[in-house]
Amino acid sequence: VLRVVPPLELPPLVLCSLLVQEDFIIMQDTPRPSTGPAARPHAPSDAPAPYRLTSAVVAFPSRWSLVDKAGQSLAAIHRHVPHFMEHMLRRVQAVLRRIEPGTLVTRENWMLID
Repeated sequence: VLRVVPPLELPPLVLCSLLVQEDFIIMQDTPRPSTGPAARPHAPSDAPAPYRLTSAVVAFPSRWSLVDKAGQSLAAIHRHVPHFMEHMLRRVQAVLRRIEPGTLVTRENWMLID
């Protein structure tokens, strides 16, 4: 039996990675700058701000590197996934926008690797 008593001596994601083998990825809705190179003047004013990978512990990446994806938007992370941009991006963003603070959201994923 593991007893964890505050104050934690480890960052929460590090503690999670020691307790279970699942990956933990934090995507945050980040405001888009209104000026500068990251601004997108061609985007409609109601376009959602990009969700970015801001924190993570990943035990079992499947042909990707956390170092390469850190800080990137959801769209940039999945740019090589066939049909993601045209079929999935808006749906995933809509799901993320509907999550209420304090709500636990889980996702299961599987893949076949040749």
